[in-house]
Amino acid sequence: MIAPMNSDIALAVDSAVSYFNKNYGLDAKEVKMNSLYDANRAVLNLMLSRVKDLKATLTAGKGNFINVKLDLIKYFFGKSILSQGPLITLNGSEIKLFFDESKAPHYEKLVKSWEVEFDKLLDENTILLMPTLPMTAPYHSEIFMFLPSTCYSSIFNVLGLPSTQCPIGYNSDGMPFGIQIIGSKNNDTLTIACAVELEKAFGGWKAPGT
Repeated sequence: MIAPMNSDIALAVDSAVSYFNKNYGLDAKEVKMNSLYDANRAVLNLMLSRVKDLKATLTAGKGNFINVKLDLIKYFFGKSILSQGPLITLNGSEIKLFFDESKAPHYEKLVKSWEVEFDKLLDENTILLMPTLPMTAPYHSEIFMFLPSTCYSSIFNVLGLPSTQCPIGYNSDGMPFGIQIIGSKNNDTLTIACAVELEKAFGGWKAPGT
């Protein structure tokens, strides 16, 4: 369900690695973490299980009267009360394939194992370079089709690790793309410093159309 990796973004990661290697003599190694295979369900289950009343939270306590299934049907005719995001979240939370509150302890344990893995992987002088998304920015509302692909960044929200998005370049359509720089807990200073360095090397952000 995760979108295939765009070649420009894969090249951006390689280019960043090569830059640090050639200019600072830093060694890099590829890391594979098979335990992240269920990242989407883990993140979704943990986020939703920590919210006591999801409907009240998403509607500021004013939407308890709304039938979310009926409102979803109304959405396709432009008659819904809720917008797309809350509708997808509320209806998706009732599908056990995506959210099963009884499995919350399992996912809590899984995330704890991730914390151990990342603690071993990252120290105060180590960063992880990886895509932020496997594609360039989607069209308005199209992101909902690619929600599973947000796992590249959502896992670090759950883990509480610093992540700095760094623009690297533009594709043939003029769309910007970049990578994220992950550091150990509370080590934002290092990820930001690395992002500043890559920004100098690759040109950084530019105003649209320039």
